[in-house]
Amino acid sequence: MQETIDWRLFWKIVEKHQRFILTSHVRPDGDSLGSQLALAATLEALGKETLLLNQDRVPPSLAFLDPDGKIRILAEITPEEKAFVETADCHIILDLSSWSQLGAVADLYRDADREKVIIDHHNSKKDLPGTYFLDPRAEATGSLVFEALEESQTVMTP
Repeated sequence: MQETIDWRLFWKIVEKHQRFILTSHVRPDGDSLGSQLALAATLEALGKETLLLNQDRVPPSLAFLDPDGKIRILAEITPEEKAFVETADCHIILDLSSWSQLGAVADLYRDADREKVIIDHHNSKKDLPGTYFLDPRAEATGSLVFEALEESQTVMTP
């Protein structure tokens, strides 16, 4: 029987840092996008800075999840966003734990000297370096993010 995730460790990591990159897998789906957006909203409510950065754009069928275009595409980042990438303290990967699903963002993750965190519900190779918050029994990464947010004691907005 797998232990439950100790989200206090996750929030200790968050406390140590100010600037976060949140990334998900190639060809994003509702779980990955919703997880990025929900976690970013909470981090920002805590006074943290975030950049949501993926290889692929939000599919048109899921654009309603990100009406403000917060999720950026690596190939289209601005000079200001590039500077953010270079100075970010922590990179959080959501809904994957394998290099093969990270796409072009892999180089940013691999080459940077910053803390790395993986939140995932897939039972995969776990070949990304970092601190894992993994539960393959969870139906979605979004449910794990929800657990983390409950532990944070922050107010969740719709």
